[in-house]
Amino acid sequence: MFEFKSHCPRFYCKDGTHLSVQASKTHYSTPRDNEGPYTHVEVGFPTAEPPESWLEYSDTGEIDSSIFGWVPLEVVNEFIELHGGVDFLKTFEEIQKRLVENIRRIPEDA
Repeated sequence: MFEFKSHCPRFYCKDGTHLSVQASKTHYSTPRDNEGPYTHVEVGFPTAEPPESWLEYSDTGEIDSSIFGWVPLEVVNEFIELHGGVDFLKTFEEIQKRLVENIRRIPEDA
């Protein structure tokens, strides 16, 4: 199981499924702060349909929702394991790509 302490742009699973996981004072997470560690997180845009049990976390009340709020970490971990576990290389590549994009946005005189 993963201890979630901050924002990760996207987790990639070994079967190719991916989902965005966020937690901060502006996301649907517990605690709702920028400190963590978090027990519940916001999940966005899973590329595989989540199980029906995720309905209670849906922002629309539909299973094909794009945002799921206050999802317990255990539930996120079960979803990831169902899809083969985390593809750490692909996930790291995504983090690295986002980091480079953010660095490019910093003005040179900053």
